[in-house]
Amino acid sequence: MMGRGIGRSLLEESLETLATVGIGRVYLEVRVDNKTAIGLYESLGFVKLANLADYYGEGVPGVRMRRVDGSISL
Repeated sequence: MMGRGIGRSLLEESLETLATVGIGRVYLEVRVDNKTAIGLYESLGFVKLANLADYYGEGVPGVRMRRVDGSISL
């Protein structure tokens, strides 16, 4: 089943709202095996920063990602 774009819309709106109040740096963590979410985040400018061993429990790693809005001076 293909997505309906609801997650993308919510995330885009959230990022726009954050930018309007001067927040241009956003961090998140996601399960390393959640390729769909990672692809979404990367398409919106997030980059991988670190692998997080056992972040979601023993044997369940995560990845930390960050997005920096270039229009905001940090």
